[in-house]
Amino acid sequence: MAAYSTSSSSSLLLTARISPSPELFASRGGRNASLTNARGRGAHLRMLVLPSKLRRPGVQLKGQRESTLIANASTTSVQGLDADVEARISLAASTGRLDLSDCGLEEVPPRVWEIEDLVDLSLAGNRITSLPADIKNLRALRRLGLAGNSLKELPQGIGNLQQLEGLWIHGNNLQSLPPQIGELKQLKMLALAGNKLTELPESISGLTSLQILSVAGNKLRGLPSGIGNLKALTILAVYGNALLSLPENLTKLTCLQDLWLQGNELEALPESWGRMCSLKQLSLADNRLEALPESIGDLQSLETLWIYCNKLKTLPESLAALKKLQYIWAEGNPLEGEPLRESLALLAGVKALGISSNIFPSAMPESMEKALSLSEISGSGDALERGGYFKLQQWNLGKKADTVIVAFGSAPAVPNWAGLLSKVKAEMKRKQATSTFDILFVVDSKRSWYTHEDNVELENYAESSTSSGSGNVSSGMGNYYRRELEVAVKPYRRVIMLGDSMGASAALMFSPLATAVIAFCPQVDLSTSSIRPGHSYSWLKIFKDELLSAVSLSSARIIVHSGTWSHDVNQAKLLPSDKVNLKIHDVNDHRLALALNTQNQLLNIVLHEIQECNLTVQ
Repeated sequence: MAAYSTSSSSSLLLTARISPSPELFASRGGRNASLTNARGRGAHLRMLVLPSKLRRPGVQLKGQRESTLIANASTTSVQGLDADVEARISLAASTGRLDLSDCGLEEVPPRVWEIEDLVDLSLAGNRITSLPADIKNLRALRRLGLAGNSLKELPQGIGNLQQLEGLWIHGNNLQSLPPQIGELKQLKMLALAGNKLTELPESISGLTSLQILSVAGNKLRGLPSGIGNLKALTILAVYGNALLSLPENLTKLTCLQDLWLQGNELEALPESWGRMCSLKQLSLADNRLEALPESIGDLQSLETLWIYCNKLKTLPESLAALKKLQYIWAEGNPLEGEPLRESLALLAGVKALGISSNIFPSAMPESMEKALSLSEISGSGDALERGGYFKLQQWNLGKKADTVIVAFGSAPAVPNWAGLLSKVKAEMKRKQATSTFDILFVVDSKRSWYTHEDNVELENYAESSTSSGSGNVSSGMGNYYRRELEVAVKPYRRVIMLGDSMGASAALMFSPLATAVIAFCPQVDLSTSSIRPGHSYSWLKIFKDELLSAVSLSSARIIVHSGTWSHDVNQAKLLPSDKVNLKIHDVNDHRLALALNTQNQLLNIVLHEIQECNLTVQ
């Protein structure tokens, strides 16, 4: 194991070289489901986590070698239950709480279904492929964590869990939901992201207590016609699907505060939005919208509007009526000059309006000079048709710097790092640094882990390579983003890639294009992670192999930051020890970058790496 040494008593920063023999460990898959609460020029992550009683550090099963906890899925069977698992089940009979996450289970021990007073049950991060009908016995259950397994369906008996308040099933292979799910009248939280759902049952409209619904990163073509009946809903995340239209009664959700629809195929919106009086965050980015309805001006609580990468030629005049609207991000739209100038005159109250620099109006209202944020959609230009977000923001407009920072978005699919990098820029100006940098914001709104349109082809590739027994040859995974990045970073002498979680994985995947990489809590082996796309284990293995191969081929200076959570440390240990420097911080949370920012450490970490990069590459 690596030896750690404290660099300073105040910084709580521990540094180490990665162990020469990286190992795979089981994770706490299902620890969290992520949504966003992005405000202003930057975005910060609001994580929806399982209650603490369902969370714990990864546990190694007694009497088993660590290597048996990994991807061969040949771990704990019902016949050979580990004593630790048996002890937990016995204890749960008196406590009402059972945590069997990350135990290598392929089946649920039958004794679990006999504990009828069970209130909390976590089976997250295992290899469970199905649940028995006996689940109906757990009528007292309030919280059920099933994230990060291999479930293809749920039993009809799920409808018997009438006391259930939280159900986490993200990161599985669900292709459909039983109609009985609509009988869970007490359900408040339903996490379904990263599955293979093509539709939601109409019965889901009966979940009248539901407050949070996340179905991001599925294959939905539409939403139930009665979704407007979810009167308690405050957050709806449907980004990264294939929605063609929205039901009219969606706008009946009067309590809804956050609506995430980016990365779909919407061409038009419902006409009436006036009843959504609580809506604060609305993302319609990366769709095919040609117009916004004037009724969008009735959203009197709206604070932030993302509409970038659509086909909008004008902005609704009614936006001027939104007194609380502070931020509009409209880059990558073919907005017309004269109508845009008129819109700018009406939007004097907004703090920031992002538009593409190539449509900059000749006469700009003085009131908008400080608020206007000009950038360009970089790459080959295919993103405007094929999806993805490549927004280049220059230090000096019209003049490229020597360095570009590629800031990858994470799973919530909104631009990250803008707030921090603006602080870095201000600090460099304060110190009168001679070097400058441009920023390329990259977002995968499809939640595909930056593999995008390759997925269908790669699923076939994964199955054929598995059946033939062939080793991993280059699958072409990530080719679309790789090509766009190659075009975008080509003019720059230095390329720094920056990312967190899924964004950190992207920074590593494309590290051969970089001079330096700063990665916070990258996910390398997605088969042990609950926040992942809904693909087969063969696909997930290809992802891991391609990422490791890219790091091995890279000549970049790669710094990986991890907290003390065992899952993140073990993910980092998979990376080649001769290629990566690992820095471990005393933070037991996957949201490391957020924690470091709160501790006022993040700015100095990123600033230091920029300075190092400038020194090493002149």
